[in-house]
Amino acid sequence: MNRKNFLSLSAMAFSTAFLAGRCNPFSGIPNNEYAGKFTGDNFATAHKHLWKIDEKEFVDLKPEADFDLIIVGGGLSGLSAAYLSSAERVLVLEQAGSFGGNAKSQVWGDLRYSIGSAYITELSATDPIHKFYLSLGLDKHWKKIGEEDEIYFHPKGAFRKLHGIDDAQLKKLPEVMKKYTGSLFPELPYAGNPQLTRSIFESLDDFSLLDILKREFKANLSADLIGYLQTYARASFASRAEDLSGYAMLNFLSPEFETSIYCYPGGNSFMARVMEEKLKDRKHELKILNPVLNVKNISGGVEIVSYDLKNHRYAKYKAKKAIIASQKFVAKRIVKDISIDQKNAMDSLKYKTYFVANILLKNRPKENWYDSYFLTSNDNWASDIVMADYPIEKEKRKNYSVLTAYMPYTSDTKRSEVLSKSASPELEKKYFEEMRSMITTELSSLQDKYGFAAKDVHDINLTRWGHALVFSGKGMFSRNIFEKASTQLDNIHFANQDRIGTPSVESAFTASMLALKEAGLLQKDFATEARSH
Repeated sequence: MNRKNFLSLSAMAFSTAFLAGRCNPFSGIPNNEYAGKFTGDNFATAHKHLWKIDEKEFVDLKPEADFDLIIVGGGLSGLSAAYLSSAERVLVLEQAGSFGGNAKSQVWGDLRYSIGSAYITELSATDPIHKFYLSLGLDKHWKKIGEEDEIYFHPKGAFRKLHGIDDAQLKKLPEVMKKYTGSLFPELPYAGNPQLTRSIFESLDDFSLLDILKREFKANLSADLIGYLQTYARASFASRAEDLSGYAMLNFLSPEFETSIYCYPGGNSFMARVMEEKLKDRKHELKILNPVLNVKNISGGVEIVSYDLKNHRYAKYKAKKAIIASQKFVAKRIVKDISIDQKNAMDSLKYKTYFVANILLKNRPKENWYDSYFLTSNDNWASDIVMADYPIEKEKRKNYSVLTAYMPYTSDTKRSEVLSKSASPELEKKYFEEMRSMITTELSSLQDKYGFAAKDVHDINLTRWGHALVFSGKGMFSRNIFEKASTQLDNIHFANQDRIGTPSVESAFTASMLALKEAGLLQKDFATEARSH
C-alpha cells in the first residue's frame, strides 16, 4: 500500500473515532468540553476594544479606587509581579477570561493538560527565581524529567538520548558553548564576566549559532547538527536557526546539557494557579475580562482605565505605580506619552505564532516518555509532543491520556492567516476542520511509534496563540532593542518576556523582578540581581 492510500485510510479511521467519541462516548470516557472550537487567543475582544479606543467615552470618569500598584496583564509576568511585590494594595487587570496568559491548561475528566508552556529549568539554589519557586512550594509538586524520558526521532532511528546519535560535531556542542561563554549559562540581560567581554557578547549576538559553529569547526556543519539546531530553534523560538541571535540560542541550549528539567500536571499553568490562590489569600484584587484601554502618568502616580466586559462599563483607577505586563504591541497602544525612540523600539519587536494540538486518547500509549522531538530541518506539523500525564504518579494515572503536540510556525505570515480565517464563525469552523484533518493525517503515520492506534483517539482539541513568542533576532540584544522598548516612563514600568527578549517562563519572571526593582517594590528576599537562564 502506498503512503497516500495508507494515510487516507488512517484518516478515515481517525475521523470515525472522533465522531463516535463525541456522539456515543464509551463508558468511563469523559465528555470533551472543548470539542470543535479553538481555545487560546480571543482576537475579537482585543481588536474590538484595544484597536478602536475612543478616549471621549471615559475622559470624565472619576477614579473609583486607589492602589499602591496596578498590574496590567495576568500572565506569568503579571502574576509574579503581584506576588513578588511589597505593595499592600494591588490590583491585577486581565483581558482574558482566566489568568495565566500563555500558561493555561484544560481538564478532560480528571486529567489536566497544558495548552501552552509545559516545563521549567533547574536553577542554582542562590538564584532569585529558584527562591521564588520554593516560596510557592513548587518543589513539592514538580517532577524531574529523566534523559531516558526524552525521545529524538531521527532518520536513522529513535534515540532515548540525544547523545545516542553518533555525530562528532553534535557531541562537541557543549564543549564549544563553554569555550565561548566561560559558562554553560550565558545570562540575559547580559552582565559580562572576565571571559565573556562585551565584544565577544556582540560577536555572538550578531551572528546565528550556525555561523558561529561553522567558524569554530572550520567546516560545513553535519546534517545531524543542523537538524538538531533547526528543530530546537523551531520548538523553542518558532524561528529558523539562521535568523536567531547566537547568544540567545546559547542561553536556551545551556540547560539541555548540564541541568535538569522539571514539569507539572497541566504544565506551567500550575504556577499560575498557585500564584492566583496566594494573591487571593493576600486580599489583592484580581479582575478578569477587564482589558486596559488607557494608562498615563498623573501627579503623584498613575491613572488607568479598563473596560469591564461582563458588566459593559468603563472603570478608572489610580495607583502610585503601574507595571505593564502585556506585550509591547499592546503597551504602545494604551500607554500615553511614550517617546518616539521607545515607540520605534517597540515597533521593531516581532512575535511568533504557534498552535497546540491536544490529542485525547481513550487508551494510554504503551510506551512511557515525556517529550519527543523530530530531528529534521523541515517544518513538520509539530516540533515535539508531550505526554500530559507524565508528571502524575503511575498508580494515579487513568486509562485515558492526552498527547500535547506543539506546532510553532516560523513564517511571519501565519499570524495574518490565523486572523483572516478567524474573521467569521463560518471561516473559523472551516479552519478548525482543516487543521484537525492535517493533524489526523500526520498522526496516522506516527501511531506505531507512539504505541497507540487510530481507534484510541477520542478527539483533537486545538489552541491558537497568535503572538505568543517574542522573536530573538540577531543583533537585537547588542543594540539594546529590548531594553529600549521597556524603558521606565516615570511611574510606569514594563515587564513581560519581551523585556528580556527570549520566550521563556524564566524571562517572564526576570522581567517582573526588574520592573519591581525599578519601582522600589521588590520584596527584599528576592532583591538579588535577577537574570534569565
